[in-house]
Amino acid sequence: MFALIWNRKPERPQLVSSMSFKKDHSDDLALELTCPICLLLFNEPVSLPCGHIYCLTCLQAMGEGIDQHRCPECQVEYQETENFVRNFKICSIVERYKASVEKPVQPPDTADLQKPGQSQEENETVGGLKVESDLRLGENEANNEMKEPKFKLASQVTELHLKLEMADSVLMKEKELELEVTTANSDLRETTAKLLGQIKDLAQRYGDQVTQMVEEELSPGEAAAHRRVSQATEVTKDLRQTVLRAESLLTEEDQTAFTEDLRSLRPDIMELLAKPEQENEDRSESSINPGRACSKLEKLNDELRKSLAEVQRSLRNSLNPSEVTFDPDTAHPNLLLSEDLKTATFSPIKQPYPSCPQRFTSFFQVSECAAVKSWRAVVYHLPWRAAAAPGV
Repeated sequence: MFALIWNRKPERPQLVSSMSFKKDHSDDLALELTCPICLLLFNEPVSLPCGHIYCLTCLQAMGEGIDQHRCPECQVEYQETENFVRNFKICSIVERYKASVEKPVQPPDTADLQKPGQSQEENETVGGLKVESDLRLGENEANNEMKEPKFKLASQVTELHLKLEMADSVLMKEKELELEVTTANSDLRETTAKLLGQIKDLAQRYGDQVTQMVEEELSPGEAAAHRRVSQATEVTKDLRQTVLRAESLLTEEDQTAFTEDLRSLRPDIMELLAKPEQENEDRSESSINPGRACSKLEKLNDELRKSLAEVQRSLRNSLNPSEVTFDPDTAHPNLLLSEDLKTATFSPIKQPYPSCPQRFTSFFQVSECAAVKSWRAVVYHLPWRAAAAPGV
């Protein structure tokens, strides 16, 4: 039927096209005047810095509990909703559109369209316009059924974009934190390995020093014993030779030869007989001197303790860098502070600290440089746990 109309009356399709264009234009205008968030016509429309327009109430509801505000469509950041300026132009267009839509337009029936004096072809054309209008109305109803889920999906996509941005921000922060933790742990492992290596070196040096000290104490005794063995060997050799000569001389029958040999042998015999017995000598030098050895060992032990204590303090500080730091101007003269000012040790000898009004003199105390914390103090080789606040 439409083909006949178009072929017979070419001017009529122009009328249909014009009406269709007006309908499409109205739908497009409604779409342009619809808020992408609430899917309704704009109510108190406001413009974002990026140019997109939304309802003021929609932006306020969407921005609750969010520190950073971004456009739902282009993700451009904007400030608080209090700074928005109402878009009066869009508001006026919406009002005019509402006024035009509220006027009901009843489509005429086919019988009403057929007027007296019109030909059958003109009446058919008018009927074709009604059918075309009904088809367009059905298409618009189908499009309207898709608008709501599409707008809802668009709103959900906007929320997903916001969540994705927040997730990316959290991921970036977690990666930065992971890098900080990995770097700090790597430095701590390196520091710990270095300090443990120092402890191993101290133990090795202590062992070498003790071994050297023992050797120094034992070597004189060994040398004396070796010397006495050499002397005894020499005496035994001389005695054996003299005995053999004397026994040989006893068998001599010639008076002259006997007298001459005896004259040369007698000095050797007298010398050997005059030598004292070795077993009567003092052999105390061949054994270790306990007093001297223990004194040297105690000195080495003190050096080892001091060196180990310093390394152990460094190891503890690396594991707990937030430990207290003492104020040297408040330390009691009988408290010896470490170089890092983190350990206080009792000393029976008063330290030559400078005179300060805040220095403790009545009790073994020392103040911390910051807030109230606890620390370890060593008194007579026993660990004590103490606490103090500045000025206390």
